[in-house]
Parts: sequence; C-alpha cells; structure tokens
Amino acid sequence: MMPAPPQRLGLLGGTFDPIHCGHIHAARVAQRELGLDQVHMIVAARPGHRHPPEATPEQRLAMLELACAGEQHLIADPIELNRPGKSYAADTVACIKGQYPDAELFWILGEDAYDTLTEWHRWAQLISLCHMIVLQRPGYSGCEPAALTALREAPDHTQIAKLSEAMLDLSATQIRDALRLGRAVDHWLNPAVAAYIDEQKLYVNQEDSL
Repeated sequence: MMPAPPQRLGLLGGTFDPIHCGHIHAARVAQRELGLDQVHMIVAARPGHRHPPEATPEQRLAMLELACAGEQHLIADPIELNRPGKSYAADTVACIKGQYPDAELFWILGEDAYDTLTEWHRWAQLISLCHMIVLQRPGYSGCEPAALTALREAPDHTQIAKLSEAMLDLSATQIRDALRLGRAVDHWLNPAVAAYIDEQKLYVNQEDSL
C-alpha cells in the first residue's frame, strides 16, 4: 500500500483586527492555486513589529472562528495564543513543523509584508522552514530587498513564489475607521463577524460606547 502524500498546509498570519473579506479572499486564492489541503489562519497574539491590536487576542480569535466556520479549507488556528511572549512567525512555523513533520508548509503574505521580510525576527530560519507565497497588493509599489531577490532568482531555490492574482483592495484600518465614523461595513465582513463586532462594541471611540 502506497503511503499517503505529505499534507500541503498554508499558513496565513495576521492580527485580524478584524478579520475581513480580503483575508478570506487571500486564503482562498492561495489554497486554489497551490492545491493546499488546508490554510491555517493564525492570529498574531502579541505582534512584535507593530502597534498592539485594538481587539483582544481572544476577541480576534472569536471573529476568526466565525469567519472560518463555513469555509471548507480554512482553519482558525490559536497556536500563538497558547504561547507566551511575542508572536514571531519563525517560532510559529517551527511549532507547526513539529506538529506536522511530514507536511509541506506555505507562508502566505502580501507584497508589502514580503518587502519587509528581512527585518523580521530570524527571517532566514523562517524561509528555511516553509515556502513564502506572495500575493500582489493593488496599488502597491514597493521594493524587494536584494537578499530576497537573490534567493528567489537562484536556479536551485524554490522557497519563494509570487502568485498572479491580486489581493482585494481592503484593509482592517479602513474598516476600523469606517466603524468609528458610523459607516456601514457589512459588505466587507462575514455577517457573523459584523454581528460580533456590534455586540462587543468594538472599534468605536470610548465616548461613543458610554
């Protein structure tokens, strides 16, 4: 009997503050184009490279679980909430590699994040553990670091791939700003996520919530 082929697992990390249609679109595109068995959506519990999220890790995980509930290939993964300290991608991928030693891992990120990759904590270790799958961001014109260009163009290197389909032109900042102004955002969110935000009174000015 032939052994089962190793799993192909996508990993899409983010603060998901809140999780929106753009995140889900990115995960679906990567899953479809790469033939991934699953995409683990990973909440960055305590990001080390940006301002703290507005919603708590528990609230962001709850929203992520709601958004993934009806998605066949998407998994809300709490791995970073279960680990103390800063949430570094290299540590997360190493943990997942330990859980799925035979799996082929694909870290999914947008062009803007990719162009800062050499500033990430232990970025070379991260690339050694998984493929980097880069999605185009509409209107973005950054500059790929020379170290990553050299890696991507090396004839024997297959760790970095850029997909042709672009991400949606949508950001969590845009959604938070709209919510603070009282504007409708339901077309950008899973209905269950929109209901949760309303119930928890997230992303409103403090004086508005009194």
